[in-house]
Amino acid sequence: KGLSVATGLWEEARGGLERVHEVLAKHDDPAPAAPIPQPPSSAPLEIELRKLSVRRGGALVLRDIDLRIRPGDRIVIQGASGAGKSTLLDCLAGFVPAAGGAVLWSGCPAEELSLAARRAQMALVDQDPWLGSGSVAAAIRIGRAGASPDDVRRAAEAVGLELDLDRPVGYASAPASGAYRPRLASA
Repeated sequence: KGLSVATGLWEEARGGLERVHEVLAKHDDPAPAAPIPQPPSSAPLEIELRKLSVRRGGALVLRDIDLRIRPGDRIVIQGASGAGKSTLLDCLAGFVPAAGGAVLWSGCPAEELSLAARRAQMALVDQDPWLGSGSVAAAIRIGRAGASPDDVRRAAEAVGLELDLDRPVGYASAPASGAYRPRLASA
């Protein structure tokens, strides 16, 4: 499990480092600071891809992808190894830029949003998430270190977890329900 988490962190760091190198390679003077728009937090988020193309390592990995994700939609991204599934998610999260086309967050071009604003709207849950070996509250705080007890409670309620936040988690103590672990990881 630790290796799985480390691999995920490495992929995230690699994508971020790739973006840092792109920014550092630009020789233009930065534009004056302007307010960074945020997607509406009270309205349900809609993501739209229009003719999205993405390059990784110089190769065109995704070409002319059109997709609209509306609130409540359940989307399955499926394909062979190397087909671009992770690249698509990395582009949505801002780890890699689009080489062409557009990514719109509730109608706003993604490149106009801060990375923090985009990432605050996203969650990735592995098929078999690592939750640590502490309490339910500690597992929730893996995603947001320093979350207040109220934040933890609201996160648990948002995914339908009605249980003791002090209860221990881990393979030996997790309930048998296959839906419990992903819901806890989502929280």
